[in-house]
Amino acid sequence: MNFKFESLQDNSLIQGSSYFMDFGNQEVMTTEETAILEGKLRAVFGEPWYQSENSENSISYIIKATDADKKSVILEVYNVGMFHIGAPEQDGFAKQAAEALIAYVNAAEPCDYERTIYYLDFFLQMDISVKNGVATVEESEISDEKADALSDK
Repeated sequence: MNFKFESLQDNSLIQGSSYFMDFGNQEVMTTEETAILEGKLRAVFGEPWYQSENSENSISYIIKATDADKKSVILEVYNVGMFHIGAPEQDGFAKQAAEALIAYVNAAEPCDYERTIYYLDFFLQMDISVKNGVATVEESEISDEKADALSDK
């Protein structure tokens, strides 16, 4: 089934949404693989509707998937250490749309980007860079004071 995908900025569309499926079949993605996937999402959908410095809730896209018959479903792609798909409606149509979305994003080339996120459970700063399809992640420790300041945000 063919779908058209559109990134939306209206978070009221995902009210009642919950975990639906993993973004692909990966048991565990490396930080570099996660960075590449984020670069692919940015390449096809632009800026996310939500972005945070917290690695356990760092990014979210609201995607409307519409088939050839104009039937549509809302999906949320979000990263909580690894990417998942959420959906308010979790039926066979949503599953087809989510699987088509995964294939669509995975076929893209990642765009270049840089950003810093923090994994506060381990007092880590992660400087992420994707350039020419290659991800680099540099980790460094942060102080207790910095972690406290970030957790207060």
